[in-house]
Amino acid sequence: MSVWLGWQGVKEVKMGRPVKKGLDYFPLDVALDTKLNLIKAEFGLLGFGIVIRLFQYIYGENGYYMEWSQDVALMFASKESVGVNAVSEVVNACLKRGIFDQSKFKEFGILTSKGIQERYLEATDRTIGEKICNKY
Repeated sequence: MSVWLGWQGVKEVKMGRPVKKGLDYFPLDVALDTKLNLIKAEFGLLGFGIVIRLFQYIYGENGYYMEWSQDVALMFASKESVGVNAVSEVVNACLKRGIFDQSKFKEFGILTSKGIQERYLEATDRTIGEKICNKY
């Protein structure tokens, strides 16, 4: 849609809202799987909370992945009021335990997993039909 702005001959282009990539919610099982239980056993509720907040960022922003670097870890830690070392330790444990895909992290610098991508596709097939980037 465009609107005429007068004698200058210039048109203002009005566009709709940008398409939302992320989800408004994601499923979280009541019974934790072994991987998350091990994170909770190793780091307590702080570690569990960090993982859940990471899931919220992943699903809420891009839908199925989150770029991850030392700078992002520092910003995440600051925003969540936890130490960056704790965040890094939890992320490393998540990579080691398969909560996040280690090969995707090494190759692309992202946090994602097959399970995250499957849940994202399941949610978006019912809404916008968004697809996963082939390389991820």
